[in-house]
Amino acid sequence: MVRIGRPTWMDAIRELGWAEWQANVPLSNLGTNKDVKNTNNIGRGSGPAYDKWHRQQQKKHPTEGMALYAEFIQTVDVREILEEVKVPTLLVAPTRSFASPRELNEEIARRIPDCKLEWVDGLGHMTWVDKPQEVTNIVLKFVDKIVSTPRK
Repeated sequence: MVRIGRPTWMDAIRELGWAEWQANVPLSNLGTNKDVKNTNNIGRGSGPAYDKWHRQQQKKHPTEGMALYAEFIQTVDVREILEEVKVPTLLVAPTRSFASPRELNEEIARRIPDCKLEWVDGLGHMTWVDKPQEVTNIVLKFVDKIVSTPRK
């Protein structure tokens, strides 16, 4: 899906450039806003202020750096250490995302001791961009509970 007709995801980023690759990723049409054509435009991404911010972010991240990042994240596998997490953990996850599938988030939450899984209705895996107020409230509630719970 993210290869856009190229041999690898990294080849697509390198050949098209970071911004052009991102504009052409054929993502889902399952967003909650019926006027949005694909998830590149979901939520706050549908307005000029976000578009300006997003272009600025793309300029900060060179194409080769993004290609190397894409290569790196395909090699990261933390499945063997999830049970070793020893701090209260908050996992904020979208309800529908190809990049962050529901089943994966549920598995992560099951395997991390003392993990709280909170769902944010939406498609994009950048929930803090799509629904910043909702995510902020989730985080503040989680932190408040930790701070108000007596230590053992």
